[in-house]
Parts: sequence; structure tokens; C-alpha cells
Amino acid sequence: LISVIIPIYKVEKYLSRCVESVINQTYSNLEIILVDDGSPDNCPEICEEFSRRDARIKVIHKENGGLSSARNAGLDIMTGEFVTFVDSDDFIARDYVEKLYTLTKNSGADISMCILARIDEDGEIISFDSDETKDEIISGQDALYNIVCSRKFEHHISSCCKLYKAELFSNIRFPVGLLHEDEYITPRILHECGKISVTSEALYFYTQRKDSIMGQRTSNFNAKSFNDLVKIFQDRYSYLISIGMPDAAEYQLK
Repeated sequence: LISVIIPIYKVEKYLSRCVESVINQTYSNLEIILVDDGSPDNCPEICEEFSRRDARIKVIHKENGGLSSARNAGLDIMTGEFVTFVDSDDFIARDYVEKLYTLTKNSGADISMCILARIDEDGEIISFDSDETKDEIISGQDALYNIVCSRKFEHHISSCCKLYKAELFSNIRFPVGLLHEDEYITPRILHECGKISVTSEALYFYTQRKDSIMGQRTSNFNAKSFNDLVKIFQDRYSYLISIGMPDAAEYQLK
């Protein structure tokens, strides 16, 4: 069983496309968790309609608490052996789950991951986050060092584009109230895993929205975004020291 967690807030324009891409996966043994994070539009009704159509879908309605809070709510009820996150304005290739699961099964990895294609609001591809990505198996420690120091896997800091063994989240949750939550959690997850299987194939489609959190970060200065990022990098410095990676910690000061 693979759990798919989809946090939802003010995305009624994109929600059906996202959920349909999960429902129609070639790998069908799924637990699909829709987390309505207090969305004020028609998203709650859309979620309920999908749950009536597909018995694999579970719906959580909660007060708005942000992306981390919504993902954590999904993690708290998931029952799958593996878990993946899909943001509700994005969508995945029809064989996304099957290919990542096959990578994990064949390699014995704790995480498998792909690259993403960035698309505009009309669905046209803008770019691929390929960089130096190639098909390979890498240790969690090497991946952590590469993200922090060499930036080889910098675009893989996202919590999306990955299939995780669910046990990796036994004692780890996203930081509620902070932006750049992936910058916080991904180093911790990588430290806990033995092997990561990487494919250079683009299986995840990320919508670059002007009104999204990321869009706002890149279009103008945001004091909270900046302050949260400083807090997370300070925390990462301490964390890297605590796990015996002082050279990587020092890189955070550069």
C-alpha cells in the first residue's frame, strides 16, 4: 500500500487535475489522503465528491494551519508502507508511482526520486529541473552532503518528487508555522535513509503560479520568508554539528 498525501488550500482551479492524475495511476494499490486545510473556496466540496467516486480516498477537513500542518495531518493517519506528497496545484505522470516504487523495490532504497518539469498556469512546460541528475543510486549521507555543500542535488530539496519508506517519518514531522519547510525536513530524512535511487526522468509536473508561496518568494521581498529561511539555516547548522558533519555545517556560514 502506498499513501499519497495531497494538502489543499485555495486551488479549486487545479484540484481536479491533480487528484485525477493520482486516481489514474498505473499502480492502483493506493491510499489517497486529501487534506482540506480550511480552504475557503469549493475545494472541500470537490474533495467530498472525489471520495464518493473512489473508495481509496480519505478526506480530512481541518482549520487552516499551513502546508506543514496539512502534510502532518496526512502523515498522522496514513497506513501505507510507502508515502509520497503531491501538491494540489501540481500533477504527476500516469506511471509516477509505479516507476518510483519499482526503483525502490529493485534497489532496496529507502527513497526513490525523479526530476520535475516546471509548467506555467496554462500547462505549458517552462523548464526541467535536470541539472546534473542521472540514473544512479546514492547513499543518504552523500545526498545530504551534496545538497548542503556541492548543491548537486539542490533542486531535490523539495519533499515532492519522492517516494519514501513510511517509517522514515516515524519521528519526523514538518515544522508548523515556518515557510521553506522542505529545507528543514529533507536533510533530516536523508540522514535517516541508507540508499536513494534516482531517475533522470521527469515524472512530476510543478505549476509555477504567480500567487503561490514560491511565486511570491521569487517576485518580491517577503520578510517572513527571509526570516524563516534564516531560522532554518541556523537550525540546520546546529543539526549538522549534532550528527557529526561539521564541515557541512561550516558551509552554511558561507
